[in-house]
Amino acid sequence: MFKKIAFETATQSDASSLAALVLDVSQQSILPYLESNGQNAYVASIQSDINTVLNRSEYQSVKASINNKLIGFAAMREGNYIIPIHLSS
Repeated sequence: MFKKIAFETATQSDASSLAALVLDVSQQSILPYLESNGQNAYVASIQSDINTVLNRSEYQSVKASINNKLIGFAAMREGNYIIPIHLSS
């Protein structure tokens, strides 16, 4: 049976849950490939980067959820540059 995915505009009130999702996905797919300095810099930048892409004057940000559980996040800058998409497993 297919689960219904809800897509909504991501807002500043979603910032902490989006940062947690990005960190979770990154721990599996990005951080293992970085040295410790790179890992620390990457993790330190997550919240700031989330706040940046939630700026609606430059970005369109969308969150995906199933039964109110956040499962994905994507952002597009000025309609033509897609920020990496993060999907939980």
